[in-house]
Amino acid sequence: MRETVAERISITQMILIFITFEIGSSVLVGVAPGAAQDAWLAVLCALAGGFALITMYLSLVRYGNGKNLYQLFEEFLSKWGAVPVGVGYISYFLYMAAVVMRDLIELLDTAVYPATPNEFIAFSFILVIAYILYLGVEVLARTTEMIMPYFMLFFLLMLVLLIINKSIHPSYLKPVLADGWSPVLKEAFPKILTFPFGESIALTILMSQTADRQKLRKAIWTGLLISGTVLVLVAILQVAVLTPDRVKRTVFPLLSVNRYINVGFLFERLDGVVVFLMLLGLFVKVAALFYAGLKGAEFITGLGYRFFSVPVAMLVALTSLLLANDYLEHIAEGLEVVPYYLHIPFQLVLPGILWLLTLWKRRKRPEASGGG
Repeated sequence: MRETVAERISITQMILIFITFEIGSSVLVGVAPGAAQDAWLAVLCALAGGFALITMYLSLVRYGNGKNLYQLFEEFLSKWGAVPVGVGYISYFLYMAAVVMRDLIELLDTAVYPATPNEFIAFSFILVIAYILYLGVEVLARTTEMIMPYFMLFFLLMLVLLIINKSIHPSYLKPVLADGWSPVLKEAFPKILTFPFGESIALTILMSQTADRQKLRKAIWTGLLISGTVLVLVAILQVAVLTPDRVKRTVFPLLSVNRYINVGFLFERLDGVVVFLMLLGLFVKVAALFYAGLKGAEFITGLGYRFFSVPVAMLVALTSLLLANDYLEHIAEGLEVVPYYLHIPFQLVLPGILWLLTLWKRRKRPEASGGG
């Protein structure tokens, strides 16, 4: 069955989804640990590259005028050429959804539910997402609208409590560039550029369904600036509280930062708040990646994406459990292997080729009309 009613989300909802998606799992695994006390500089460098990358994605969305990524490939490669590319993107988006799911499983297993089977966490979480998407992407957008204020409020609360508690030590951020620019640029490109900024390629599916696309570029740039600022603050916090060496040795740096909060008898070790904060970001990120994969299945088969929501959800949950033997192996793959073999082709190479094709076609149109 085909989707008969066009689904639309508002500009405000798109901004909130974008910000939550970008912050997502980045604050969970730590920001640029390899850059030590210069982690914040690595984020700033990657943010500059992120603006260029997101601008290219926005150009594709504007050219498509309602067409999503899969449909744009069909325009230039025909249906037969677009199908293998579409299968590649479906696999990529669903694999990344499973990767973020594994992050969530490890977080809950470590901090909240150590005695609960990981299988129960994985399948119950993904079924909630599948149900929300089955109801429609507007429900996901409204859900993000509802949880985003709590997301930002809890982050600001943690920052204020750390300042009151005098747990932030600016001296840990010195010396700046002690080892030069090499470790900073190595962390920024391609690691931070592709994770999280390049992963926004999945959000082009949602951008094409935004109600007022005329305002989309300014809105997304605003969201990128906000999320980039949050990531810079997180990079500064984790180093200024823990020291660079401890950041490298800590599995969940932000969770460890939270354990330094001790304000009287009222605020102390707010692990539940931080876990809830991370959970909200991971929820939106998994849902957006999952939806991008489902829309690809819809494009290839002609069946509505809701038809695939539950069976594909089971596949994503199973994949998340089989990704790696332990969390350290999972993190090593995510930071050292995935950026080069998956992120660069699907975030930079293929969208870059598509972008050049759209530029060529735009240039060809005026020439054709002028010749006529």
